[in-house]
Amino acid sequence: MRNLLLAIGLISSATTAYAQTPEEFIRIGHNSWAAFQCALIAGASGSLDEDDRTALFKVAMDSGRSFVEARNSGKLPPETVKQWPPALSMEGEPGFVLGNTFGEAMNVIDLHRDDVEWLSSEFEELGCATLR
Repeated sequence: MRNLLLAIGLISSATTAYAQTPEEFIRIGHNSWAAFQCALIAGASGSLDEDDRTALFKVAMDSGRSFVEARNSGKLPPETVKQWPPALSMEGEPGFVLGNTFGEAMNVIDLHRDDVEWLSSEFEELGCATLR
């Protein structure tokens, strides 16, 4: 388990540190949105333990911060806005944007909290077990 958490942290750091193109930052933004959802699905379904959920939340925060900072510094041209994860498209400092993004992810998951089949399907579709 510790190896999995270490791998998630290292890959997340390496991925966000070396992104240079708008496409790479957009992918990182989508990774953040998916990681928020995965952490919440795992909490609702009990599919991952607390350490793994915490690791996913860290991936979401680190990736999201990189995305928002890239957008705020002009590394994401305005014409790419349609490719951005909608939850991360609001203006503001990373903490504000990520707090609202987490809230949006929570709203999505809360709609389906009692639907075990949907939670399981979404967990698989998002690739939560392998998300880095």
